[in-house]
Amino acid sequence: GEMASSIARDGSMDPTLIDVALTPEESAARANRKVRFRQHLVQTHAEKELVDAFARMYRMNETPEDPLEWLLTYFERDMHAQMERAEKLAVNYKRELQKAESEREELLAKVNTLEENVRSLKTANDDLKEIANRR
Repeated sequence: GEMASSIARDGSMDPTLIDVALTPEESAARANRKVRFRQHLVQTHAEKELVDAFARMYRMNETPEDPLEWLLTYFERDMHAQMERAEKLAVNYKRELQKAESEREELLAKVNTLEENVRSLKTANDDLKEIANRR
């Protein structure tokens, strides 16, 4: 059946985003979508990152010839810096973990030594008791 609405069916894009006469429901859906999209950009910090990038470009003495290329390079450098920080952090954690593991090994060795000492003391004590009982 024919739909009374103005929606043009298109699998890949949301048809309510095409500029045609919208029903009130479609109009509300579009407004909601805009609000949700904006909230998403704010919550994921994408908006802040983009604004910061444009602000930095704006403050440059020479406007980049290819702003898009500049933005791509800017974000790529940022990602590389983040990756380097993460790698350094991983190295530090690894070092801390190795330190903790070797300390644990040392403590276990001490515990083993103490247990051996306790065992030999018990043996010596038992021997002394036996000698005392013989008298």
